[in-house]
Amino acid sequence: MSAPKPPKPNPIDGFPFKDQRSFEAICLIGEDAGRKVKFSNGSVGTLKAFKKLEDAVKAQLRKNRNYPCPVLEFESEKYRHGDYGWIQNPIFRIVDWADLAGNRMSEADPAAAPAPQPAPKPAPAAAAKPSLKKPSLKVVEEAAEETSAPQAAEAPRGPRRRPPAT
Repeated sequence: MSAPKPPKPNPIDGFPFKDQRSFEAICLIGEDAGRKVKFSNGSVGTLKAFKKLEDAVKAQLRKNRNYPCPVLEFESEKYRHGDYGWIQNPIFRIVDWADLAGNRMSEADPAAAPAPQPAPKPAPAAAAKPSLKKPSLKVVEEAAEETSAPQAAEAPRGPRRRPPAT
């Protein structure tokens, strides 16, 4: 986490390089329990959420190196942007810490578990440059016994755009 970033690459086909953050996680509860997923995004809201998560991990490493892995609950906040409609920003709420074997700190010492963090207040619309990408979790590894059922296609969200005049 302390190594400097490499220099930005040159634009590819006219598209400039943009920062992006990602991590892999294992779902612990719900219908996705045991599934390995990857969260990745490059929006301003995601970069801010990752900075907060990185700062929390650094503080935990200074405090207790035995439990360096955050146990997260994924939440989101949204605000209305004048040009792009509703903008969703991720919130990574730390509910516990775990060691590299997956043992939780709260199970080893219930008094040492972190207090739940309140959800932050939404930022004003002018404070962030929105990205058209919506934060998402992508399945990295499927369970062997799972059967795949056809899923209904999700309708596009946001304001409808007129086709360009010809």
